[in-house]
Amino acid sequence: MGMKRYGLVWGLVFLGLVAVGGWYWMTNRVEPEDVIEVGDNLEISEEVLERFRGMGEVSDTAERVELRPVEGESGFGVATREVTGGRLYHSVMADLPELGNDEFYEGWLVDGERRVSVGKLIKEKGGWLLEFVGDEGLVEYDLVVITLEVRDDKSPEKEVLKGTFK
Repeated sequence: MGMKRYGLVWGLVFLGLVAVGGWYWMTNRVEPEDVIEVGDNLEISEEVLERFRGMGEVSDTAERVELRPVEGESGFGVATREVTGGRLYHSVMADLPELGNDEFYEGWLVDGERRVSVGKLIKEKGGWLLEFVGDEGLVEYDLVVITLEVRDDKSPEKEVLKGTFK
């Protein structure tokens, strides 16, 4: 009878530990972020905008789009565009991982199969920046893509961030 009681006590202790562990796990677990498809009609979160304050001036009238990481990538950013005086003013502010030797980030405006490089992002003020001025006809290019490049050949390589102007 002593062994049965000993086993019963340890069984109850084990069940108690499982219950406490389960309660702890349920109350302290981190929910994964919702999957958001690029192009969803989203407001740019104040948290994202706050991260970029001081990196560059953006007109209050400029269109803005949040740049989200492509699957398997990390980082985020904000792209803007505004047409003034027949010119397109486009900028990107991004929080992206550090680069290896001979790597760089490049910005692209995309309209279907047509892609236009808008230049390399530069590391400045704690983030990655790009400013571009071009013909107002480029406003038709709604998709913004940031790529990780190893060759400077004006051909996009690995996509890391995307966002679509509405």
